[in-house]
Amino acid sequence: MTKNVMLQFLIICFVFTQNTKAQCMLQELSLKEKTQQSALIVEARVISENSFWNREHTRIYTSYILEVYKLFKGVLDASPVNLITEGGTVEYNKHSVQHQLELKVGDMGIFFMEQSHNSKLKNLSSNEAVLVAYGGVQGCIKIDQQSKTASDPFNYYYDLDAQLYPQIMALTGAYSEKGNLGFPEFQTALKADIYISDFSPSEVAAGIESEITIRGSGFGNEKGLNSYVEFKDANTGGIMLIQPLASQYTLWEDDKIIVKVPSRAGTGSLRVRNETVFANSDEELSVTYSRLNAIYNGNAFQTNIINKNSNGGYIWQMNSDFNSNTKASEAFERALISWRCKTYVPWEMGKTTSTNVTASDGINIIRFDNNSELPAGVLAACYTYWNGCNDESGFKWFVNELDIVFDDSTNWSYSQAAPELDQFDLESIALHELGHGHQLGHVINPNGVMHYSVAPGEYKKILKSNDIQGGSLVIESSKSSSYCGKTPIIPLKESDCSGTSAVASVHIDIVGGKNSVCEKAWVSFVAMAENGGASPLFEWKINGINTGSIYSTFTTSTLQNKDTITCVMTSSLPGLSSFPVSSNDLYITVSPKQLPEVIPTADSLTSSLNGISYAWFCNSIQITETKKTIKPVLLGNYAVKIWNDEGCESDKSLVYLYDPLGMENATNLSFSIHPNPSSGVFTIQLNEGNFAFTEITVSNILGQKIYKSHFSNNNKKEINLMGNAEGIYFLNIRSGEKAFAAKIILQQETK
Repeated sequence: MTKNVMLQFLIICFVFTQNTKAQCMLQELSLKEKTQQSALIVEARVISENSFWNREHTRIYTSYILEVYKLFKGVLDASPVNLITEGGTVEYNKHSVQHQLELKVGDMGIFFMEQSHNSKLKNLSSNEAVLVAYGGVQGCIKIDQQSKTASDPFNYYYDLDAQLYPQIMALTGAYSEKGNLGFPEFQTALKADIYISDFSPSEVAAGIESEITIRGSGFGNEKGLNSYVEFKDANTGGIMLIQPLASQYTLWEDDKIIVKVPSRAGTGSLRVRNETVFANSDEELSVTYSRLNAIYNGNAFQTNIINKNSNGGYIWQMNSDFNSNTKASEAFERALISWRCKTYVPWEMGKTTSTNVTASDGINIIRFDNNSELPAGVLAACYTYWNGCNDESGFKWFVNELDIVFDDSTNWSYSQAAPELDQFDLESIALHELGHGHQLGHVINPNGVMHYSVAPGEYKKILKSNDIQGGSLVIESSKSSSYCGKTPIIPLKESDCSGTSAVASVHIDIVGGKNSVCEKAWVSFVAMAENGGASPLFEWKINGINTGSIYSTFTTSTLQNKDTITCVMTSSLPGLSSFPVSSNDLYITVSPKQLPEVIPTADSLTSSLNGISYAWFCNSIQITETKKTIKPVLLGNYAVKIWNDEGCESDKSLVYLYDPLGMENATNLSFSIHPNPSSGVFTIQLNEGNFAFTEITVSNILGQKIYKSHFSNNNKKEINLMGNAEGIYFLNIRSGEKAFAAKIILQQETK
């Protein structure tokens, strides 16, 4: 009878900002910050470890006992230091959190520790204060005892005595010796001692049991306790090194080593250590992609995906808040489609859910975090929940659930275009995090989606051949056999993603090509769909509000300045119909309608506004005059209309009554002026009941306004033009659609 033991793993991959870089795990903490925030700083060695459940049986923690050799800061009791970290293994249960510090017996380093602020950790014991590493994995600068160097995820210290110790002491003062760390006599790795001549193959994938053969001399006739191969750690871009598990060595001889390439190995040189000497390779190993492994009982297990939803794979569900951010949900779906249609991973989008927690609850959720739920600086997190079983062929591991969380306070770019220099591109981050869900690890390849870091302003929206190759391998192995009684996946078919790119998209343009339009003018837009199928659906929006237009063209005359036009297209192709995509944004500049005035001079009428063309009207009939200034010969109500530099037509001006025989005759019908001529003070008398809300202006012969006022509650108005030069002036009275004018003469009284 087969015995099945179900196990559950949790792996978390975080993305943090690192100055101008964001590594998939951490935001860099300066040595000064770590020193200031730590209550205890020691140089120590791990002498024992023990993992245990918390009291609620919901978390696994590990206790590391540290033997102290130097005290840089804090008060040290006589007993060894007990450092608690999140994660560990208890029987058939393992909780792995990648941003936490992972140690093993024999590890040495400088530890930066603080009192725990975690209430669950505080309750682990009622009699002792709990110390945790400040900054998780950054809370330890690991020491290489052989070379007297040290490193953390962001920094390499080439000399303990000359570089690292002085930097710490400059912040803490002198340290006190508590013991001897016992550095061996450093031996220079001469060719006669140990030497790497070559290795093959030069290009491999990590985490798939690929083997490399390293040739040279001085490796030792057998693998000693302190003999091992080291690869560049892809999680830190190669600053730190990663060692294979003991079970991953196939052969160790004095002139040859055969070893499997571990999951976290990245592109770079190799190092071989033989007790107290080591050698680096001259050539670099190229790691094309990496597959995630579940580590259990000293062995690495490749993880597969299963037919979780009885429809071939997994159903993703967006939390309602994430889904309500249309641009964010569209960016995520574009990333999802990229994986679906390049590796045919059987992922599909399900209904929106009100669930808003990250947990092993049967929901593959996509969500924004709640306030400070994610640590400061975290961009996104991919949670992979593994289950395993043990049968005659050994342990097997599969993905039971996936969750992805995005930081709600990050300055995200949701556009299909390049992000701004201070923005992180959500589609690129989603593509990367989905890669982890696809069971791919980090690589060191700046052009690859699974590269360990991304910078603000940077974007990687297209899967490269290595990304696709790694994902396709996971698909092939996952469809070949059942895992722990689970049904194998059913990959998508090529017909589910028709078209060469297998990704739907839509681009919109304004007919005529100019984004500057005239107010109230009819403007047309056209949508050009790619992989839209025979009958795609369109949804035109102005400033995010649906216009009701459902065709590939959209025409409107109601645009306002700074309006944004977008179009959402839903493809009719199989496999893409559930993924509406949004177009580019068109930002519209609207030239407002202008209203010119007719300005009279001695024998002419002039438009108050400049234009590229003019139209004049007399008694509502357009006349042949097309210049800014005209000399009318007929009595009538004149108006003007202009077209500006953008070609936009103005409204027609208010009418102006012009009498070539004498303005006084025309105005006497409605009002009287006395005295005229005058030395500067005039009185205007309106005919009763003719005008309300009347405006009065006076202009000189150049058309310049020198006076403006309004009638109040009576029909008499005094105008004082004292101080102006003698000459002819033009009085204009406007009320509603009517305008009248009179000529007034200003002259000094003779004595």
